[in-house]
Amino acid sequence: MKILIITLLLFFSYSISAEDITDFEIEGISIGDTLLKYMSEEEILVEKEENKHFYASLGDPIFFEAYIFDGFENFDYLSFFVKSNDTNYIIQAIYGVKYYEKNINDCYKKQKEISIELDNQFKNTIKNSNQLPLYWDQSGKSFMKRISYEFMNQDIIALECYDWDESMQRGNPPNPDILSLSLNREELFSWIN
Repeated sequence: MKILIITLLLFFSYSISAEDITDFEIEGISIGDTLLKYMSEEEILVEKEENKHFYASLGDPIFFEAYIFDGFENFDYLSFFVKSNDTNYIIQAIYGVKYYEKNINDCYKKQKEISIELDNQFKNTIKNSNQLPLYWDQSGKSFMKRISYEFMNQDIIALECYDWDESMQRGNPPNPDILSLSLNREELFSWIN
């Protein structure tokens, strides 16, 4: 049975003690699903090509990212990571993103509320909290506050608030403050971080 993660309504099932990240969903989607259930292969390949430069600095393109921007109840958009050579397009990570444009304090408030729920749900994980610089901002004024929950197999659930400096929010493209809730296979999380 899957556990539905709904960040804005904060509804979690407490009757299940899951030990595997595939037991959880964001907007009804789980790691291990095929992206073909939600996008056509043509749409996936367009996303793969359009977004290939995003992670070029990481070297070998082991994964690629695809986006869906509409039709979600709790998020402004979802992004998915898939292995570059996987013709079945199996989802290795799901990121649900909610905008908090120029309102980072509300993001922190929501992060705290969600973390209380996650603390209750993930008692058998290792919890970490940290603040990291956002390297895309050369001024060093932008950062992310992350709360993560690591499973025994090193898969990660991450809850993050991105606090972009005002100059980055006016940039091209703009970088609004956001809340991100993600489900990540260990291999993907290590590669991207």
